[in-house]
Amino acid sequence: MRFTFRLLPRNAAACALFAVALLTAYSQDAPTQETHGTVVANMDRSVKRLSPKQRSLLELLQYLVFMPEVHMRAALADSFSLDGFQTAWQAGEATAKAMNLAQITEAIGRQRALIEELLSPCSDADLRAQIEMFGNKASRGSKLVLLVLSHYAAYRMQLFLYLKAAGRAELSTFNLWLGADALP
Repeated sequence: MRFTFRLLPRNAAACALFAVALLTAYSQDAPTQETHGTVVANMDRSVKRLSPKQRSLLELLQYLVFMPEVHMRAALADSFSLDGFQTAWQAGEATAKAMNLAQITEAIGRQRALIEELLSPCSDADLRAQIEMFGNKASRGSKLVLLVLSHYAAYRMQLFLYLKAAGRAELSTFNLWLGADALP
């Protein structure tokens, strides 16, 4: 059974504006990831991988280095090629795996500028254009939201849970969803 989640408004112009707004929100949250990344070095080894089949905290941060760019470039390309996507994914993954914590922090810190650079030439018409990726057709804007933003939100949640498991009791849902400390 396939579950469909309708996140976007049906109006194409509203869809494009929604995509840009959400991606802007994503880019503003990069400093939160950067700050949390510093916790890795001080974590007890038992917390670095919460279960045998999960990514370790370091692997999760490495994933957050390359995933947004690979997904964005694929969605913004003139045409989608699975081979090209896989090549970009493997290259991004290899680069991220070779990074130490300081390099990961720096790379995540650069994502806001990258997102702005990649989105700046896009018009509303570009974001409304229908594209096919992974056998599904949708507007480019909705692909950006579904691939970049929804994956980012899911892995941000996983990062938050790792930090909570590492003893960061002061973190709350304000930190997770607003990127700010809770109100007094």
